Amino acid sequence: MERKALVSSDELELFLYETIAESKDVKLEFNTPAIAIMLRGEKYVEMGDLGRFKYMPGESLIVPSGQKMSIDFPTASPDNPTQCLAFQPKAELIEEAVYDYYTKTNDLEIEKEDQFDFSTDLLMRDEAILHTVDHLMRLFSENNEHRDLFISMSTKELIIRILQSKARRAFLNNFYKRENRMTHVATYIKENIFNPISIQDLSQEAHMSRSNFFNLFKHTFGITPNEYIIRQKIEKAKAIISSSSHQSITQIAYQLGYSDSSYFSKQFKRVTGYTPRQYESLRRNKE
Repeated sequence: MERKALVSSDELELFLYETIAESKDVKLEFNTPAIAIMLRGEKYVEMGDLGRFKYMPGESLIVPSGQKMSIDFPTASPDNPTQCLAFQPKAELIEEAVYDYYTKTNDLEIEKEDQFDFSTDLLMRDEAILHTVDHLMRLFSENNEHRDLFISMSTKELIIRILQSKARRAFLNNFYKRENRMTHVATYIKENIFNPISIQDLSQEAHMSRSNFFNLFKHTFGITPNEYIIRQKIEKAKAIISSSSHQSITQIAYQLGYSDSSYFSKQFKRVTGYTPRQYESLRRNKE
């Protein structure tokens, strides 16, 4: 027999599993990556490449999304329940924590090995992680107007401590999808290239603070968001000029959101090395 409880904050869901009867081959699967921490009792887990292993109090486990598990509870009873926690932080909080860690260490590259050693990448025993988990559990029971803020801060601490541990590689591969978020922002820019686009718009699309988004975007693409937008607008202008649409340079500038066509021409030359008219002449000469 198993009991399950859920408590949540704005950026974190915490599941408590308690088993009070011996049982075998209990199936479990998470639809998003989870951080599991064994609190009490013992159980045997069979999980993908990790095989079958004994899961004991004090051990933490990274569970990939969609990973099927089979669990035995050989000693569970009402007087000796088996208890386990599972955390599922929101993607935005993970992004913030990873970014904070990156800016302090400049050491977040994922190793390029063909094979993971799942016994060291997924399963870990770390006292600092356990202390942080214990603090998080106390925060959930607090009646405090800033409870969610404290939980958010402590969850970021938990993530950073995992990044400091041997499980960093597994965590990054299962939880952190920076390229997907930045790709979404790049797609948003292309789809809205004829509309005004602000940094605030983009940071909201990425679900990040303005300052963290700005720095993460620059780290990902090597240029600022404003410069990226300018280059995308120039690429679109080149496509319009090359399409023989017979629009004037002023019309193209206004279409792309420039109120001053001379400023547009300066930006065009800075990016391409040609003025719009020179570029237009070159295209015609090639036809």
